[in-house]
Amino acid sequence: MVTSPEQLPESVSQVLERAARCDFNSCFLRLLTPAEAVAATKEYACDPQTGESFCGTQEGDWRESWLVIGATDRDADPVFIDTAQVGPDGTCPVFYAFHGDGYWDPEIIAPSLDALLGYMKLIDDLDEADLSDEALERLAEQVGLVIRADGNEIWESIWLRFFEPPAEEEDRAEAGKRVARGWIATLIVICSILLGIYLVVRLCIYLFA
Repeated sequence: MVTSPEQLPESVSQVLERAARCDFNSCFLRLLTPAEAVAATKEYACDPQTGESFCGTQEGDWRESWLVIGATDRDADPVFIDTAQVGPDGTCPVFYAFHGDGYWDPEIIAPSLDALLGYMKLIDDLDEADLSDEALERLAEQVGLVIRADGNEIWESIWLRFFEPPAEEEDRAEAGKRVARGWIATLIVICSILLGIYLVVRLCIYLFA
């Protein structure tokens, strides 16, 4: 297990230091500095009271080579890399997993840290934009494969946020349409009654004048 920032692969440290200087206002992923990453990893890998390691090699165990590089703002689920998978070019996939179940089931959310930064920047830009069709197509093209991965909670949430309005909003919109249709129907009925009255009055005037 990495116990100090100096033990981090240089490529990982560089990306984390660069991420720390970015201000992602809208994306609900928070990336850590190298020092914070080491401290956060220890929180997940060791018992906070005894310091005993939770690491193991069985399915569902926390791995010795995992390094926490971020977390979700919503529920602090860890975003991490496997330092054993850092390639010759310094890249490695980025994972995400639920915490609190006593069982770790990681999912890949980006092919590399640089790619993850790119996704976050795009999402942040889109959130501040008017979400034009062109912008949505860019998001779909750049992260579509990851976003639509079955069971991938992070990107699925983002996809729903930008591409599929919440059911509650759809219900409100549909209710508004029903109300509007009701008012239109009512106005048509009122106009028909007034027209009928007008015609009757005109007929009476004609007959008795």
